[in-house]
Amino acid sequence: MLTTLALALLATSTTASPTKRQTQVRTKNYSGAKLLSSPDGTIFTYATTIINVPDTQFVSAEGSPGQLQASAAWVGYGGMEDNGIAQTGCVFDNDGQDDRYARCWTEFYPDPPVFYDDLPSPDIGDWIQLELYLTSPTTATSIVTNTNTGDQASRDFTAPDGHSVSGNNAEWIVENPGARNNLVNFQKEFFEGCQAVTQAGNSYGPGDGNVEVFYEAKDLGDGNGATQWTNSFLPSDSEVEVDWTGPT
Repeated sequence: MLTTLALALLATSTTASPTKRQTQVRTKNYSGAKLLSSPDGTIFTYATTIINVPDTQFVSAEGSPGQLQASAAWVGYGGMEDNGIAQTGCVFDNDGQDDRYARCWTEFYPDPPVFYDDLPSPDIGDWIQLELYLTSPTTATSIVTNTNTGDQASRDFTAPDGHSVSGNNAEWIVENPGARNNLVNFQKEFFEGCQAVTQAGNSYGPGDGNVEVFYEAKDLGDGNGATQWTNSFLPSDSEVEVDWTGPT
C-alpha cells in the first residue's frame, strides 16, 4: 500500500494573507503540498504535474544493504477529508546494492496500487508527467508520460466499494510508502507545472489558495527523539520542491 490515509499531524504553524494561507504541517510519512480547496468554490476535476526521477541514495541509518528503501511521488485527491484517495505517481526503490529502479502506478486507496507494466521503467533524470482526471467521486483516469522518451500509458480505475473522494482538494506529495522506517534519500524531488483545474474551468497551482505544506519528521528510537527528514516549500505558485534533510 503506497498510501496511509491517516496522517499524524503533530505540529503546525501558519502564515496568512488576505487571499492565501500556508500552513506548515509535520507528519510521519508525507511531504509536499495540499491545496485545501478551490478559490472558485467548485471541485477539482483534473490535476497534473511533472516530476523528476531522483538519484536515490541508500540510508544506512534505516537499514542494511539488501533491505528495500523507497520514496513515492504522486498527484491526487482526497485524504483525511474523504474516505479514499485517488492518485497516480512513481515509486523509486533502492536496496543498497545494485538494484535501483522506478515504477509508475495508479491507486484508489484503500485498494492496492496497480503498476503500469506496459510503461518502460524510467531512468534517473527523466521527467514524468502525471495527469489525473476525476470523472466522478468513484472513478478516475490517469495518464503517465515520460517526457524524455515519449512513452505513455493510461488507465481508468474505480474506487473500492464504500469509498470515494469529493474533489475538494488536490495534492502533490512525496510519501514514505507504508509509513515505515524505509524512506530512501531522494535528494530533491521537484513538482513542476502543478495545476488543478476546477469544474468551473479555472486552473490553480498549489500556491494560489489555502495550502498545507508537509514536512516529515521521524524517530528512529535511538534516544535522540524525532528529527526533520524533509523540507518542503513552494518556489512559485505552480511549483513544489521537497528536499532531503535526513541522515545518510
